Amino acid sequence: MFEVRSSYLVAMKDVRAAGALSREAREQVLPALGWQGRVQQMLHGHAQQSVFVWSSEWDSIAAWEAAMARVGECREYREWARKWQALDVRGEETEIFEILEPWIGLDNSAGKIEVRSGYLVSAQNRDHARMLAENDQQASAKLHVPIQSQLMVVGKAAQSMFVFVNIYASQAEYEQGIAGLGSRDDFFDWWKQWTETVEVGGPREIFRNQ
Repeated sequence: MFEVRSSYLVAMKDVRAAGALSREAREQVLPALGWQGRVQQMLHGHAQQSVFVWSSEWDSIAAWEAAMARVGECREYREWARKWQALDVRGEETEIFEILEPWIGLDNSAGKIEVRSGYLVSAQNRDHARMLAENDQQASAKLHVPIQSQLMVVGKAAQSMFVFVNIYASQAEYEQGIAGLGSRDDFFDWWKQWTETVEVGGPREIFRNQ
């Protein structure tokens, strides 16, 4: 399974209008396209408040490419895209992530908070880091915890960045969850191995589902 994240940059003066168009995309355009995904605004990161993201999940990259080739046939998308292009100041920037197994679907509900925590690894440590990330994914699945472990396959740190994705009802719930990790011995055992494997901590980005 793969997640494709297409991000767009808007001027601060246009953030409110972009938010309204993002909600229109979630409510009208994604259903018309038949896509499963999220439309999000960055709350914390390199361009907080000004970055909006289309996130969609696919069985393969080829399936996403085939779907992209058909977007021009969708009237709802064409009409929405004309309005969006008037706000977009950079053009689309696309990153693709492989979702490690076992795949867990994430909550797409409006208002949910998505936290993406990235870590960079060297080529010689990639296989071991993947094993640890898969172990974390498997443990989360057994506990029915909504988390995804991902490896970037297209983007500025392709094959070098692992990302852990968590969904929360609010930022306060996220902060409480992080604080609660201190009482888990199993987490500390895993974390020790992880920090000995990765090179540096990458970006932590927080998004809100529109």
